[in-house]
Amino acid sequence: MAKVGAIYAKSLFELSKAHDIVDSISKNFDYFVDLYNDNPNIEKYLSNPIFSKDEKKIFIDKIVDDKLLSNFFKVLIDKRRESCILDIYSEYNKLVAADRGELTAIVKTAKKLNDEQIKSILSYLENKFNKKILIDEIIDETIKMGFVIDVEGIEIDATVDSAYNRLKSGLKRIEVKL
Repeated sequence: MAKVGAIYAKSLFELSKAHDIVDSISKNFDYFVDLYNDNPNIEKYLSNPIFSKDEKKIFIDKIVDDKLLSNFFKVLIDKRRESCILDIYSEYNKLVAADRGELTAIVKTAKKLNDEQIKSILSYLENKFNKKILIDEIIDETIKMGFVIDVEGIEIDATVDSAYNRLKSGLKRIEVKL
């Protein structure tokens, strides 16, 4: 599905860029996805084959103000790609960020980071990549302490488990002579 999402996202991005409405589409798409995530009935309705394509399109017209985005969703309905909306949204945001010269860092931690920690990570990453960085924080309870950062496939593992494994590996290479 992610590949399909990337293809549709690219089409939407190119259309919005050609019409110089990238920010407007982003805001309207954000609003739609917030509604979609907050109300599981929207997903159930859009993915339910009992409802006709025309009924779904009328529904889209009622909740999406932007004409281009509304027409885009109608194409998804015609192609039976309603289930790809969140993938498309994610891929679209990546394209917008790349166009703005931004990178997204996925930061996995055991508990929510405080503002000071986020600022520190941002500062480090912006210096390392020489770009504006956006943080996408994910709570991962399998991490005991520390964090894992992924930026464009480059992983920085600063977890206790990783440090322990590096230490253990280093100790195995040391020869002890008596």
